Amino acid sequence: MLEFLSTPAGIAILIIFIVIVVLLIIEVNYRFFMKVALDFLVALIGTIIWSPGLIACTIISKRRGGDGLVSKPYLGYKGKVVYLHEFSAIKSHMRYCARLFDILAGRLSVVGVTPMNVEDGAFMDDAQLDRFNARPGVFSCLITWGSEDLTYEEMFALDAKYASKREMFFDLWLLIRHAVGFCRGERGQTYLGETVDCDFTAKLLERGQIHEADVQRAKECAEEAIENREKEKAFKKQRSANLYNNNIDTPPGTN
Repeated sequence: MLEFLSTPAGIAILIIFIVIVVLLIIEVNYRFFMKVALDFLVALIGTIIWSPGLIACTIISKRRGGDGLVSKPYLGYKGKVVYLHEFSAIKSHMRYCARLFDILAGRLSVVGVTPMNVEDGAFMDDAQLDRFNARPGVFSCLITWGSEDLTYEEMFALDAKYASKREMFFDLWLLIRHAVGFCRGERGQTYLGETVDCDFTAKLLERGQIHEADVQRAKECAEEAIENREKEKAFKKQRSANLYNNNIDTPPGTN
């Protein structure tokens, strides 16, 4: 056996076996912690490789609009308000390259559910909230499951299905499918159906399922949630500053 493993064929079989075992270990732990780790690794590599482009986009945005990056609030993991970034003055899809920073910060995944406006969360029922068990993604899981006739309700159900599965091989297949479609020049958002035309709130208003008063209350709730998020960020920033200052002021060897 040892003699066979020392041959080229034996070495090849051993390498294949090790790769399969590693992939199975990753797959088993993918939804628990490996997905986050791989997201970070992919984003880190992407940031390093694409750093000249990121720098160029930042310079162009600053010269055109004054701000290199702008942030917009969305509902992220567990329904919490998160800020996703894009380049302010870039008109093409290149502006979303800034989302690499959001992946590094853990706010976003490479593949995940569709990002949702904060206001829309006010009109989602309890069953639809299962979709927030997964982070929003740069690439939507609906690339595979969506269609031109997709409704918001179907989107929520498919997002919830993805959140409960989160399989590595499915994510890889989804990325390959997206890459093939991009190379073929296929329109990228046909799989999002009605969800690409307007927000969930606007669609419900159009259907007559809610009224302007409901929309106003939802806006107020969204503003309150965003304000609370800002207060939380300010508190954490101040606490970090206080801890830093205390460490500086504390003489060495005294606790």
